[in-house]
Formats: sequence, C-alpha cells, structure tokens
Amino acid sequence: MKNGKLGIGLIGLGVIAPTHASAICETDCAYLAAVTTSDREKQKLWSEKYSCRAYDNLEEMLEDEEVDAVAITTPSGTHREIALKAIKAKKHVLVEKPLEITVDRCLDMIRAAEENHVVLATVFQSRFMDSTKIIKEAVQKGRFGKLTLADASFKWYRSQAYYDSAAWRGTWNLDGGGVFMNQGIHAVDALLYLAGEDPEVKSSFTACLAHEDIEVEDAGAAILCFPSGAMGVIEGSTAAYPGSRKRVEIRGTKGSAVWEDEFITMWEFTDPAPEDEEIRKRFAPPAGDNSSKGNGQRPHYHAHSRCYVDFVNAIKTGKKPLIDGQEGLRSVKLVTDIYKRAKEESCT
Repeated sequence: MKNGKLGIGLIGLGVIAPTHASAICETDCAYLAAVTTSDREKQKLWSEKYSCRAYDNLEEMLEDEEVDAVAITTPSGTHREIALKAIKAKKHVLVEKPLEITVDRCLDMIRAAEENHVVLATVFQSRFMDSTKIIKEAVQKGRFGKLTLADASFKWYRSQAYYDSAAWRGTWNLDGGGVFMNQGIHAVDALLYLAGEDPEVKSSFTACLAHEDIEVEDAGAAILCFPSGAMGVIEGSTAAYPGSRKRVEIRGTKGSAVWEDEFITMWEFTDPAPEDEEIRKRFAPPAGDNSSKGNGQRPHYHAHSRCYVDFVNAIKTGKKPLIDGQEGLRSVKLVTDIYKRAKEESCT
C-alpha cells in the first residue's frame, strides 16, 4: 500500500473501464496504480489522465510491487485465466460481473483465492445502492411476512451495431450467453440478494428474436420456485425498444416493494412504520423520468466506488466482502440453470 491506499491495477480498458477508474479515484482508500493494454495510444492517454503506469501485458503489471490488487474488466469468458494468474502472484482480485461464465470456472477461482489467501470479490454495484439496502433490511426484519412472489425483469434495447462493435459480444465462448448472462445478471443478483434464497428453475425459454449473427438469446423468461415456497419469474430482452429500468419485485403476505435501479416505486405494508413515507419520498424517481439505466446512459460509478471501499476493507480487516466469490457464483449458477432448462423446452 502507498500512503495507506491500496494500489489497483486495471486489466481491460473497454467500455466499463472509465467507470472503474472514476470509482477508484472517488475513494479515500485506493488509487489507480497501473493499467495494461497493448494499445500504445491508450497507454499514453490513461497514464497521463490518471498518473499511473501503463504496461504492455499482464505479466509485467503483476511484477509491479505497488499493485496490491487487480480489477478485471475484460470479456466475461476471460476472467478465470486472468484471475488465476493474478492470484498466483498474490494479488487480490475484483472482477466485473459476472464472476465467470460457468460454475466450474467460478469454483476454480474461488479455490485458488482460498489457497493463496487473497480476497476475491465480484462487482454487482446494485447491492451497494441505498434503495437496495433499505429493502434488504425490511426482508430481514420480516416486514413482508411470508414471501410469496419474487420477480426480476430487464427489458432493454441493444442495437445491431452494439453487437457488431466487438467480436466477443453475443458469443457463448466469451459472453457466456445473452441478455441473462450479460445485461440482466445485475437484476438476477439483486433478486437473489433481496429474496435471500436460491431458487430452482422450473421452466425457461430463450430465443434470438431480433438480432443477426449472434449465437445467444436476446429474449427469455424463466419460472422459479424458492425453498420457502415463494414463486418468481425472470424475464428480459435486449430487443425491447426503448428500454426500461431493471426491476425487482418482492411481495409477501404483509407487504410489497418494487425496486427500479436506485428508485423504490412501491413501498406498502400492512403494518406501517414511521419511516415509510420518508422512504417513499427519498427513493421516488423524478417526475417524468422514465429513462432506462440499462441503456448505459448514466453509469453508477458512485455505487462502484462503494464496492471498492468494501473490497479494500475486506483486505485490511480480513472480513468477507459483501460479494465474495461464493456470492458471485450464485447468479452464474442460476443463469446457467436457466440455459440448461431452456435447451429442454421451446415456446414454438
């Protein structure tokens, strides 16, 4: 550490990388020590903007003693290989969602981190939003009574140009799937976190309905059953113009809440609490705001920053981060279960 701050090495300088850089710079506990890219122009731009070192390859970065941890923001199907190299070099690892694209790859990363005594964490920034925390606390206090329904939806829009912009997009090998594994996994994780249980997939359907030359689904739906008896539906698409905010609904015998990104659009209970009206006001969306966060218009780097603070705190204290490897595994397992079931069924 340098002046009490954790040195972060950023691996992958794609679309999400500036969000990570902004998040790191916002913290008081970490700094961007290095980046790696073979693109010399990017090296110059990033090193000048963030006053960090730029390396041609991962191996060189991992030899840097000021790099205490790495943040992996490369295509999903490359996470395991990169993480294992970093872990072997005794670097702590923070991985942009998803942790990886198969359960076995995730388990390899988890085991390696445990064996080498380094922290492994996943980025699901929605868990760090105040609105999410409020609903989670209400679930833990039993305010919803017996949970009956827990649903998630992510009805977004991605143009054909989006998929054409990078060869890895829309592939099983590097994207790991379509709307469920890439865009929608944030809502899947939020659903699992808020419901507090891992459901069984009873039925699912996926299809590519609107995009050309992609291997994966751009639409799908799944029916879930939770251990408690609650039921749920997950539905999503990247072919739903113009797109809506991702949404999770938690409903029970004594209350209901609807979460839409940082907003809470329903908050009703049979047994009202003094703070309820303030919660409704605080988390209500601005009048006329129907924007889709899923279209990438407003990055949540503040929530990413909280994720970094949690990550650094785990390294310093030895406590588990909020979303460690096992927590990151949960959404990957559910999505891969959805894909397995979808192969057995068809809605045509």
